[in-house]
Amino acid sequence: MVWIDHLTVEDHPMTHDLCLVHADRLVVPQGWVLEDRRTVLRRIA
Repeated sequence: MVWIDHLTVEDHPMTHDLCLVHADRLVVPQGWVLEDRRTVLRRIA
Protein backbone atom coordinates (compact mmCIF):
# COMPACT_ATOMS: atom_id res chain seq x y z
CA MET A 1 0.00 0.00 0.00
CA VAL A 2 1.17 3.51 -0.80
CA TRP A 3 -0.20 6.61 0.92
CA ILE A 4 -0.08 10.14 -0.44
CA ASP A 5 -0.35 12.68 2.36
CA HIS A 6 0.21 16.41 2.63
CA LEU A 7 3.81 17.60 2.69
CA THR A 8 5.50 17.07 6.02
CA VAL A 9 6.81 19.86 8.20
CA GLU A 10 9.94 17.98 9.29
CA ASP A 11 12.21 15.59 7.38
CA HIS A 12 11.95 11.92 8.26
CA PRO A 13 14.08 9.11 6.80
CA MET A 14 11.04 6.87 6.22
CA THR A 15 9.03 9.38 4.17
CA HIS A 16 9.58 11.05 0.81
CA ASP A 17 7.75 14.23 -0.15
CA LEU A 18 6.47 14.62 -3.70
CA CYS A 19 5.51 17.86 -5.39
CA LEU A 20 1.87 18.21 -6.47
CA VAL A 21 2.63 17.32 -10.10
CA HIS A 22 4.48 14.12 -9.23
CA ALA A 23 1.99 13.12 -6.53
CA ASP A 24 -0.87 13.46 -9.05
CA ARG A 25 1.02 11.31 -11.62
CA LEU A 26 2.05 8.56 -9.21
CA VAL A 27 1.24 5.04 -10.39
CA VAL A 28 1.90 2.02 -8.19
CA PRO A 29 2.79 -1.50 -9.34
CA GLN A 30 0.03 -3.95 -10.19
CA GLY A 31 -1.44 -5.47 -7.04
CA TRP A 32 -0.52 -2.47 -4.87
CA VAL A 33 -3.09 -0.04 -3.48
CA LEU A 34 -2.71 3.75 -3.76
CA GLU A 35 -4.51 5.73 -1.08
CA ASP A 36 -4.55 9.51 -1.59
CA ARG A 37 -5.12 10.93 1.88
CA ARG A 38 -4.75 14.57 0.87
CA THR A 39 -7.87 16.59 1.54
CA VAL A 40 -9.43 18.55 -1.27
CA LEU A 41 -9.83 22.22 -0.43
CA ARG A 42 -12.82 23.87 -2.04
CA ARG A 43 -12.64 27.47 -3.12
CA ILE A 44 -15.47 29.63 -1.82
CA ALA A 45 -16.48 32.37 -4.22
